[in-house]
Amino acid sequence: MESNNCARMMQCERPCMRAEDQDAKTSEVYKTENLPFRFDHPARWNEGNCVFNVKEGACGSRSILFRTTNSEYGSKPPCVHTMPHTYHPRNHKYWEHLARVGMYRNRGFNTALDQSRV
Repeated sequence: MESNNCARMMQCERPCMRAEDQDAKTSEVYKTENLPFRFDHPARWNEGNCVFNVKEGACGSRSILFRTTNSEYGSKPPCVHTMPHTYHPRNHKYWEHLARVGMYRNRGFNTALDQSRV
């Protein structure tokens, strides 16, 4: 029953980027906390590679045989309603330690015979 609900919601969903929502900020619509610029301004979202943009039609027509839910989700531009309301970044303690000491390296003794490549 729930899957029918989901499919019905996807069919009835209106596009979220209307002309008046183009410059809307997430913080103007929702109560936000510690939100970086990229989440607060969804109209200025970086769409990836600036040299090759899929929206320009460079990829040609998409096959209906390989249509997935993820491609349906990815076809819609971000808007204030799809952006997160809070942002909790992780600390970089692990990566700072890894940069200081380097990656793990196995210094075990190799006792196996080398196999001939012939």
